[in-house]
Amino acid sequence: MSNAQQLIENIATFEEDKPLNKEEMDTLLGIADDMVKKIVLPCTACHYCVSHCPQELDIPRILELYNEHCFTGGGFIENVPRIIPKGMGVKIDRSSYPLPKIFKALQEIAGIDDRKMCNTFNMGIGMVLAVDPSIKDAVVNELKALGEQAYVIGEVSDKDGEVEL
Repeated sequence: MSNAQQLIENIATFEEDKPLNKEEMDTLLGIADDMVKKIVLPCTACHYCVSHCPQELDIPRILELYNEHCFTGGGFIENVPRIIPKGMGVKIDRSSYPLPKIFKALQEIAGIDDRKMCNTFNMGIGMVLAVDPSIKDAVVNELKALGEQAYVIGEVSDKDGEVEL
């Protein structure tokens, strides 16, 4: 993918997503700082630098990862409760799906606890559907038949607004 294509995809993505809040931005910048300290990458001379890039970061690769994993603000803790009725909560079983390696690496490099990771990132889940428990297996099977990766990752609880991990 060319730099221009990546830029177009990033612009389209950001037009649809809410901006990162201060805590999320601080978390990402902290991770970037930790990566610079622990991993030395040569400058790619991509001319895609931003103010906080110390030239050792491979910006095109980072944007490729962004496009691949769609890092957006809110994560499970803020986004999942938005799809269920008021007065309800959710319980997420993090062992119910494979966690992409990028999230394990980011957590290890930055030393971030699980709850903060789940509040900042989508943790590899691109979309969450809340369905009646009686049809969950049928929904998963239909999605898999359509070529999607699908998992039952949790359940709705009666704990108002709470996200249990």
